[in-house]
Amino acid sequence: MDKADLESALHQQGVAIRDKVLFCLALEPQVPRKLADIRSIGLDAGWTQAKKVNLSAHLSKAKGLAAKVPAGWKLTDTGKQHVLKTAKLPSGPVQSPASTNLRAHLPKIKNPDVAAFVEEAIKCLEYGLLRSAAVMAWVGTVGVLYDHVLNKKLADFNKAGVAKSQAKWKAISTFDDLSDMREKDFLELCESSSVFGKSLKRELQACLDFRNSCGHPNSLAIGDPRVVTHIDQLIRNVFEKF
Repeated sequence: MDKADLESALHQQGVAIRDKVLFCLALEPQVPRKLADIRSIGLDAGWTQAKKVNLSAHLSKAKGLAAKVPAGWKLTDTGKQHVLKTAKLPSGPVQSPASTNLRAHLPKIKNPDVAAFVEEAIKCLEYGLLRSAAVMAWVGTVGVLYDHVLNKKLADFNKAGVAKSQAKWKAISTFDDLSDMREKDFLELCESSSVFGKSLKRELQACLDFRNSCGHPNSLAIGDPRVVTHIDQLIRNVFEKF
């Protein structure tokens, strides 16, 4: 399982926490992983719940699927087969005019790490994993904005936080500080500190609402055009600008 496959598998509906932990082990399954490494793999793939999950407990219950060796945890052969069956990964990508158009924006993204992240979101779209594509595009967006605030707007951002929360405000200084905030509050403070204007804030809030709808089990039906619009707006207004 490569990183893009992992991201797709983690964001499918109805996947048990134990299986998500096993998916993380399936990234280079021959390599034993410490608990901290497994947690980091999950977080890097956009599985935010990995921050609080009791990994040791879930792995201990995965008898026959994962084994603890001196260097860490690794999948057994049975575990590898279980992951292949449970992840339900599509057999291959299907490029459409919409995804081709989105890929045309990639050369305009200056940061190669950001471009790689966007490409993975587009790949989810090409595999038909629409909810995963929407979630991954948003996770990348927030990461780009966090970096921009920390590198160029930190003083203004903290000033806006003080103005809003007064004595309750805890100064922001790290990426983790920002990730502990509610994303809705983060967007509001970005507008207050002139990271972006009211119109873009309103659009990003709509994208956040759509991401939340895609990231939780519900009856919402979505199609390619809605997800393409979501990714296109984020590429044009965040990935190509910040």
